[in-house]
Amino acid sequence: MNNSKVATVLLGGILIAIAGISFLNEKNKHSHGNRCICVEGTVEREIVADTADWTLCFEHIGTDQQAIEQKNAEEKVAVNKVLIDQGISQEEIEMYNYIKEDYLRQRDNNSPVKYRVGYYVRIKTDKLNLVTALKNNISKLLGGNYGLIKNSLKVSCSNQETINRELARLAAENAMERAKDLTKFLNVKLKKIVTIEAPNFWGQSSFPEAEGMMLNDIGMLSKTVTANQAEDNASEAMTKQKMHASIRMKIAIK
Repeated sequence: MNNSKVATVLLGGILIAIAGISFLNEKNKHSHGNRCICVEGTVEREIVADTADWTLCFEHIGTDQQAIEQKNAEEKVAVNKVLIDQGISQEEIEMYNYIKEDYLRQRDNNSPVKYRVGYYVRIKTDKLNLVTALKNNISKLLGGNYGLIKNSLKVSCSNQETINRELARLAAENAMERAKDLTKFLNVKLKKIVTIEAPNFWGQSSFPEAEGMMLNDIGMLSKTVTANQAEDNASEAMTKQKMHASIRMKIAIK
């Protein structure tokens, strides 16, 4: 093979090699530029409620609707007075009536119609300690046959949106910390955030209902717990909850 042919073959090989290397570098660069890591940040905080929503319902059943309405009207005055005497202000009390036919009425069309006549009492206040103490003693305070059929208490945070934003921020910071720790281990660097999933909140942001929760029952759980301690523990269980938040990030690396 003469020198010109050898030169031509060598030049062709070199060009092919250069093209191949360039292709591989570009492919590697493209692949490297699209490498990502996925991390999840989480946070847990104890949230203390500051708002109470206490609902009471009183009801009587009978055939004389007018007489029952009169009885309820007298009861409402008494209930309202008890609540105010115990420290609830008038502005924190709402009352409204309802009347409906008794769904357990006899099927005999000749029997008189029975009515369920009642009223709701709703207390919205920030006096959590007062309300939790009153809830399980309301029957004793009222006395007599008041027809109490519902005694439900819910507690919540008035600034829940602010709490959610703060938890989302802390969860995002935790995700970035984990990402930095991971890149150190992989010997790469963070490039940019590709996607962020909306924060997920769970736990009891609205706090549990204290339906049927009796302070005396709680006191019986431990012989060493006094009545006052039982009330304090019950109040704390109702007003304190742990709330969690998590956020996922996809971050490009280089």
